[in-house]
Amino acid sequence: YGARIVHIAAPGVRILSKIVGSKYSDTVARFKDKDGKMHEIGWDGTSMATPIVAGAAALLWAKYPKATYREIRRKLLESVRPVKGLTGKVSSGGILNVGAALGFE
Repeated sequence: YGARIVHIAAPGVRILSKIVGSKYSDTVARFKDKDGKMHEIGWDGTSMATPIVAGAAALLWAKYPKATYREIRRKLLESVRPVKGLTGKVSSGGILNVGAALGFE
């Protein structure tokens, strides 16, 4: 956690994911507490954000098959969408923008 370790932010809240029965959901579990109030636990956090960044890197490698990992990393970091709230929290100061990295923006 922090700008010295984390380079880029990625979506990681309520991510749609494959579940049992060939279905998709953004919810891991639903349950009622002892008072009968319904709660939901979503697919969140680093466990969901990391594969999104890995997928973005794979798309870049498909477009630039001779690129080195350093070149792919540079493209991802140079194409971030700046977000004020991420200043000092991630070294790039922004969120993944794979469209920009691929040259679509």
